[in-house]
Amino acid sequence: SYKRNLCIAYNKYCKFYQIEWKMPLYLPEAKIIKLPTKVKLIMLISSAQKPLSIKLRISMEAGLRPVELVRLKAKDIDTDHKAIMPTTAKGGNPRIIKITQQLTAMIEEWIRTNNLDPNDRLFNGTSANYSYSYREMRNRLANKLKDPTIKTIRLYDFRHYFCTKTLRDSGDPFF
Repeated sequence: SYKRNLCIAYNKYCKFYQIEWKMPLYLPEAKIIKLPTKVKLIMLISSAQKPLSIKLRISMEAGLRPVELVRLKAKDIDTDHKAIMPTTAKGGNPRIIKITQQLTAMIEEWIRTNNLDPNDRLFNGTSANYSYSYREMRNRLANKLKDPTIKTIRLYDFRHYFCTKTLRDSGDPFF
């Protein structure tokens, strides 16, 4: 994948400067995603401090992309119906995602303690900050517990957990 991306960039350079070259074909190797257990995800959430723990909980329960999560505004949380209505990334369809009472209470408390107005973002920072904070916390926990498998749990695994759980719960393979 790395070589392929380099070639794509070089190909654009060559087109701009009208340089002829034949781009080699690189196919990325298919990899199976190894999902972590719910226990390990909960352990990571429990180890994190606020607001990271709330972000991870939202990622796990709502399957939001990191960029969608950091764009959330206080008005995107429907506490009466226990739901999140994110602004989608990548041109996706609007959606309403149910969340647990526990997560709803955590978010309500966060909004209250930070005195957020409806148009205020729920969290400060960017998706890059979110990713960095997660990796730092995850690696500290892995070193503390002397469990190197924790270092293999990616931020997107929280999203994949949500998708897998949703498919399993639906019982419909075409869902």
